[in-house]
Amino acid sequence: MQTIVLNVLNLGDGNRIKQGDKSVMRYQLIDENDELCIVGKVEVVYLYKSSKIIYKKETTVENIDDKDVVIVKIDDILPRGTYMLEIVVDDKYVFLSDESEKIEVTKSILGRTFE
Repeated sequence: MQTIVLNVLNLGDGNRIKQGDKSVMRYQLIDENDELCIVGKVEVVYLYKSSKIIYKKETTVENIDDKDVVIVKIDDILPRGTYMLEIVVDDKYVFLSDESEKIEVTKSILGRTFE
């Protein structure tokens, strides 16, 4: 039996934003075995730090240029810091298989309530 290795690929939108910035970051969901049919499935984006969930948002997996893509847009003003990204699709697939993808939130005037 093969183990499914799940990863994400940042589609070039970067991974550093200022507090309150609602820019879009797109991530391609990659299944090394190419066996998943997840377009249209519910996915939850988690940002966490030190095992504590800081941000959670539910959307759906989209098909963009024949790729399974998740669009991440942070609607809240988060404390500055570096957060790990984890994406759970259909309550059964957890992307990334490691903790390599991070999003950095840098200081802005909008985040002054956290200072």
